[in-house]
Amino acid sequence: MEYCDRGDLEQFLERFRDSNTRVPEQKIWRLFLQLATALHHIHKKKIVHADLKPSNILLTSKRDDVKLADFGISDVLSKNYNLIHAQKGSLRYMSPEILGGEGAFNEKTDVWALGCILHEMLTLKPTFHATSEEALVNKIKDGFIPKIVLRDVSPDLTHLYYTCLNRSVEARPTMEEIL
Repeated sequence: MEYCDRGDLEQFLERFRDSNTRVPEQKIWRLFLQLATALHHIHKKKIVHADLKPSNILLTSKRDDVKLADFGISDVLSKNYNLIHAQKGSLRYMSPEILGGEGAFNEKTDVWALGCILHEMLTLKPTFHATSEEALVNKIKDGFIPKIVLRDVSPDLTHLYYTCLNRSVEARPTMEEIL
């Protein structure tokens, strides 16, 4: 097993929050593309991570290489999955179709979570926040996607953000299309 001495992406983002600085776009692209490549690899093997969140993305000091972690439930998808994840704190990365009971977990579920993570890398804030779990679920299910208003973010990265968080599962890209 490889030692990931830079901690996880949540800790990485916290360091930027603490210093009140934004993550440079070049660093965001590097992290995002590594995540997309890793997800593309597992999706080709018909594996859905299903619990993608910053604390499950580990970093090494060797150029901040990304390692996906916590595949413990990726193959144990069940009807109780939403409840289990809400208790683990992953609710804010769950896709609207899952929260609304409109679909099964698939690769597009990971794409949605990746969009949420991209939002956090860009803004250092969660994509969705609310005062209760019920309000959070409703906000995600309603499909309201927070606007990114950052003047110095490239149009390509902004477009990628909105594409990953498309409310329509069919319109959401695959990892192959993202790459």
